[in-house]
Amino acid sequence: MDTLPVCVESLVVKIYKFFHIYTVRLTELKNFCEFVEIEYQRILQHGSTRFLSLLPALQRILEMFEGLKSYFNSQEGCPTLIKKCFEERTQELYLKFVHGQLKYFNETILNLEKENASAVDVAHVLSELKLNLLEKNFIPSGALTLLGKLEEAGEVNENLFYKVARDFYDKCLSYLDLYDGSYKDVLPHLWIDLNKEISRVRVCESAEKVNIMFGKQMINSDSLFDEQVLVKRHMSEHRKEESWQNASLEQKWVEMFKEFEKNAYAFETFKSW
Repeated sequence: MDTLPVCVESLVVKIYKFFHIYTVRLTELKNFCEFVEIEYQRILQHGSTRFLSLLPALQRILEMFEGLKSYFNSQEGCPTLIKKCFEERTQELYLKFVHGQLKYFNETILNLEKENASAVDVAHVLSELKLNLLEKNFIPSGALTLLGKLEEAGEVNENLFYKVARDFYDKCLSYLDLYDGSYKDVLPHLWIDLNKEISRVRVCESAEKVNIMFGKQMINSDSLFDEQVLVKRHMSEHRKEESWQNASLEQKWVEMFKEFEKNAYAFETFKSW
């Protein structure tokens, strides 16, 4: 997030440390929250080793923003980073922008950390993230609302804000590009997750990649047709079921193979994949 005009992680950590173990400061903050008519809530800690903790910590600051602003604007000698955050209204704008991005990134991380996540699952999640970042047009609603108000008041240049947002997305994409090699070889096999309708072309391309990888014909593309029809039929019968939608890639294939065995269907090519 070093492309943004505010260091969110440092800010969150400094605010937490400013109040941590200081009972007098907390009491004063509660009084300021009461004065601006917002509910006081405990300031949350962000651990530097756990990225996921940044979202709830930042969300808590935004929920108490007016109370914190009133408190820090009345203080002498508070950290410069904190003082700047509550004196410049554009800082709140960027905090809301980051908050919306963190929701998306946290969801991505949680999907990557799911139990039994396969290489296909990881490649699918990362490729979706990259496609969304390439659009470079997601501005969270909270940030958009505040942007409109600040633009109207002449406190922010809208074009400059969107440039900062685009630079942020470019930086994220550059970071993901560093790990392209870790999952790019899996991309031809994304159909295996069975989340979308599979086509013979995609399956054959995937089979050819496997053959090239092993330097010999491990999979006969011609023998895939009948088995692909079975898979498509199974998907059409079960894809609307909640159990199917919540199942992992492994569970989907295991249940499908069990049904094929029960009905004595031939599926040796897929089974050996």
